[in-house]
Amino acid sequence: MVEGNYIRREIFNEFIYGGNDERYTFVPESEIWIDASVSCQETEYSIQLELKEMSLTKSGLSYDSAYTNALKTTDSLRQAVNKMINSKSAYPLQGNRVRDTGTGAKK
Repeated sequence: MVEGNYIRREIFNEFIYGGNDERYTFVPESEIWIDASVSCQETEYSIQLELKEMSLTKSGLSYDSAYTNALKTTDSLRQAVNKMINSKSAYPLQGNRVRDTGTGAKK
């Protein structure tokens, strides 16, 4: 996790969401950087995208092709997660709940 605002201000103004050493020369070898401002819900998808993109570019695929392929991979991951979520039944809420007033008086 890196401070994206710092990266954009001091190193590269077009750094968005994340990157890897195959895309950016300022990222150390075999590292991926994820902007700390990426939401918790998106972090895992960003990590998976960067890992896939880095792997594909290291194997000789062009950056554009690797990025497009990595997007397809993360889209598949999103669909799998959504399918799993939708397959679960909703958690049943308990009836009317009343907050205890905290007076100590017996009801």
